[in-house]
Formats: sequence, C-alpha cells, structure tokens
Amino acid sequence: MAMHQDLPIYKLCYQLTVLSMGFTRQMPRDVKLTLGRDLYSECMAMVTLIARANAARDKAPHIQALTERLDTARTLARVAHDTRVLSHKAFAQAIQVMDAVGRQAGGWLRSTSGQRNPAAPAA
Repeated sequence: MAMHQDLPIYKLCYQLTVLSMGFTRQMPRDVKLTLGRDLYSECMAMVTLIARANAARDKAPHIQALTERLDTARTLARVAHDTRVLSHKAFAQAIQVMDAVGRQAGGWLRSTSGQRNPAAPAA
C-alpha cells in the first residue's frame, strides 16, 4: 500500500488546500471568517479523508465522504465567485483542481467496488 502522501489525489487535494488558504487571505474581512474558513475546512477534511481511505480496508465510505466534501467545496467556491469575492482566474484554477480530484475519486471508488466482490461471476 502506498503512503497517502504519494497518491496523486492526495497531492491534488493538498494543492487545493494551499490554494484555498491563498483565496482566504485575499477575501474581504466580512467573509473571510465564514466563507473562507468553510472552504479551507472542507479542503482539509478532504486531505484527511484520503489518508483514512488509504489506510482503511473498506475505502468506499471514506471516498464517498470525500466526494460529498468536494461538492460542498465546489458550492462554496461558486458562491465566492458569484459574489465577486473570488476572481475568475482563481475560480477557474480551483475548479480545475476540483474536477481532477473528482475524477480520481470516482476512479478510486470504482476500483475499490470491483475489489469488494472478487469472487462474483463476470457478466
């Protein structure tokens, strides 16, 4: 089993966490402690869920929780963009990384569900 820090999805989530810190620093004070903190918290939770999924025997619940957190982070980024707290460039950068995380999470979930029933007959 690979260390979670070596996984491509971990590296992307870590990159997203660093981006969210930068976004939060640039936010106006009135939304920094609400929208900014929530976005950062969701990103940190995703990093933690990747480590948990990598160590768990049943990875699916952790990966599903990861995708839920990712959806929440997307919504927060969209709200920040729509309220002009997040620039077009920063929003595009965040969404690009979030899409890559979503693709990798989906692939990881599909691969773990295939391993859950190795004795199941092929259709």
